Amino acid sequence: MIKRHLVSAGAAVALAAGCAALAAAPAHAAVSGISCTGWQHATYDPGVTNTEQLSTVTYHDYLNIINGYSPTGSCIAVGSTASTGEQDGSFTGDVTCNTISTHMESDTYSWNDGESSTMALSAQVAIVGSNTVITLEGTVTAGEFSGGSVLLTLTAPSLDFANCSTPGGVTTFEFAETLTIVAL
Repeated sequence: MIKRHLVSAGAAVALAAGCAALAAAPAHAAVSGISCTGWQHATYDPGVTNTEQLSTVTYHDYLNIINGYSPTGSCIAVGSTASTGEQDGSFTGDVTCNTISTHMESDTYSWNDGESSTMALSAQVAIVGSNTVITLEGTVTAGEFSGGSVLLTLTAPSLDFANCSTPGGVTTFEFAETLTIVAL
């Protein structure tokens, strides 16, 4: 479903931005942060169609974890030993294939160093070229990297939406994911 080369360009941009932000911090600041790439596997029940309807969205994010849903990934951390992360989540809301939308959410990523990061995020969904892009921005409200700024981007080729006009709609999406947290 996802063109695997999408993650390369997105990962390069996210890692460069994250590293630049970390490097630009004042020398006296206690800098920590992480920049990761991976994948999100999301299911929709009922499926997403061209008509807005209430649907339960269940998702699992894999950062630098290789498995059947996540073929590649990477993480670079500063001030932390974390090198992989994951989270599970779900929400129920009105969804459709052809509407630009915004919403608020709270996500908690568990890191392989035994810590976690809870984030308050504002999300915007948009069609950008031939991709559907979900951009989430916010702050780490608790846990590792607390107080840090968060930028999370999920990208799926719009071809994944080809079944929007069918009665059952689209029930599964695979999103390329980039997550950057910078905490001072």
